[in-house]
Amino acid sequence: MEKNVIIILIAAAIVLIGVIYSLIRNNAIKKNGTETEAVVSRITDDTTVNEDGTTDTRYTYFVRFRTPEGKELEVQLGGATNRLKVGDPVRIKYRPEKPNYALRMK
Repeated sequence: MEKNVIIILIAAAIVLIGVIYSLIRNNAIKKNGTETEAVVSRITDDTTVNEDGTTDTRYTYFVRFRTPEGKELEVQLGGATNRLKVGDPVRIKYRPEKPNYALRMK
């Protein structure tokens, strides 16, 4: 097998594993997560320039909320389908035993 084909297959396998992990994590949060109110605390962006000169920007949203025990957390937000602003309130679900990621609820 050609070296480039092997590299492409390895890259595809890594992407597939990431997608499967995300689906399992999100399903666990939806089924067993704790729902609460949060506020968008910060937004990061990553802009890449394509070969044709166009740019793509990926935004990562973070929210801040309090657990029922009163602990304040800031976690990455998934499921954000539209642009949010810092200070926007959002309804989220997170796993209390692993609260490093939350899903935005509709």
